[in-house]
Amino acid sequence: MKRTLAVVCGTTLLLSSAHRSPAQVVGEKPSTTAAPAEARSAPAKQKPSDSSGSSSSKRFDGTWRATGSWKVQVGNSFNLTQTLIIKDGVANLTRELTSTLASGKQWTDLPAPYNSSSPLYTKRTNKSTDLKTEGSNLKVHWQGARLTDWTPKTIPIGAFKNAAGQPSTELLILSEDRLIATNGEQSQTYTRAGQ
Repeated sequence: MKRTLAVVCGTTLLLSSAHRSPAQVVGEKPSTTAAPAEARSAPAKQKPSDSSGSSSSKRFDGTWRATGSWKVQVGNSFNLTQTLIIKDGVANLTRELTSTLASGKQWTDLPAPYNSSSPLYTKRTNKSTDLKTEGSNLKVHWQGARLTDWTPKTIPIGAFKNAAGQPSTELLILSEDRLIATNGEQSQTYTRAGQ
């Protein structure tokens, strides 16, 4: 009885693995017809974009923009423009912030004598290291924002405490003509500004 059971199980295992074998080598099998080098290498070129720029992630391609203005309790005011460009499996984010001090106030994140400079303009850029679809959403891994421009230029880059940011991850959720970016704690809504 045990021997019959072992033979049946072994045969079933052998047949099921033989049935799956062809699927594992599809695409790796060499072509039997001669084709130009570009055509033979085309599938290999597409493999990286399958994980980062698949057809479902192309829905996110375009230029997205978010703007905001606010004033804090001490009277300092801020104007922010964020531009997110997604194209060919890569995302680039530009964050431009103009900060204006209230009368008699100083910046807490800049040392003297620069802590009284106003208005203060900063431009930070960030680039994706990886884009992957996650269901109907897009997960973006960012390398970390870098301070790339600022005014007044009399402030040295070393005076800025956060000239280089840390890597981070965001989930992009597409909702009609809006794109919601969230890191789980905060979210930002972008509207499409162009292709």
